Amino acid sequence: MTFQISAISIYNRDGRIRTVPIRPGRMNIITGDSRLGKSALLNIVDYCLASEDYVIKGAVLRNFVHVFAVTFVKGQQQLFVARPAPAGNAATTTTMCVVSQAYGAPPPALDDLAFTTPLDITKSLLSDFAGIDHTLRIPAVRSAKPIAPSIRHALFFCLQKQNEVANEDLLFHGQASERAVRQE
Repeated sequence: MTFQISAISIYNRDGRIRTVPIRPGRMNIITGDSRLGKSALLNIVDYCLASEDYVIKGAVLRNFVHVFAVTFVKGQQQLFVARPAPAGNAATTTTMCVVSQAYGAPPPALDDLAFTTPLDITKSLLSDFAGIDHTLRIPAVRSAKPIAPSIRHALFFCLQKQNEVANEDLLFHGQASERAVRQE
């Protein structure tokens, strides 16, 4: 089973929401002038898919965005996933908000978000939503013990940054990073 992104949202500190709608099942091309956040959209999706890293770049996003969120759809099901930006000098946050919504529902108001779902549970919920079988075991890098697949493993096949698409030495997202050789 597959799921698709239907919206990427950001909440500022006073609760205002900015949303980039995505049309599932269609090619979506996001254009605009340089330094307006187009490249940050992939990082926001990655962060909201329970990344252990906070790689959101750009002072505006880092200084003024309070919460990042992505809305996923699968058939007539909708899952809203939000994650607060790290506070102060924190490297990342370890709890998220995961809400099953009616299909087509808008992002909830900031006051309605409860960041109570731990990162590992969020990974499991996202993996279940994607239809990933937890009973399977896959080889783990640098370990003799196989691990259960998760949504994090699927990202190598789903996301491609501009410099990765144009790089003839890479096939998958994140392949050039040291992190790509470790297990998620």
